[in-house]
Amino acid sequence: MEKLVIDDSVIKSIVHIVAEKLEEVYRVGTTHVKHLVNGDDDLGIMVTIEVVFSYGHAIAETMAALQQRPASRDRAYDGHGRARN
Repeated sequence: MEKLVIDDSVIKSIVHIVAEKLEEVYRVGTTHVKHLVNGDDDLGIMVTIEVVFSYGHAIAETMAALQQRPASRDRAYDGHGRARN
């Protein structure tokens, strides 16, 4: 079975477009995509995005709308893209 590969620039563009559509977001800055791997296992991606929020909106709710949870909510990462056990 062939593997579908989506270029990082496409992922960045999707995240940027989704964030821009929120009225609570004033400006979207840099976006980074990091691939999470453990040996030969592909664990997924970590996306970081710089966002400037507009005044007068609930920041916590806006951040929750932008967040995507990993498939396993129990999995934590060590800040270097590696899964913690």
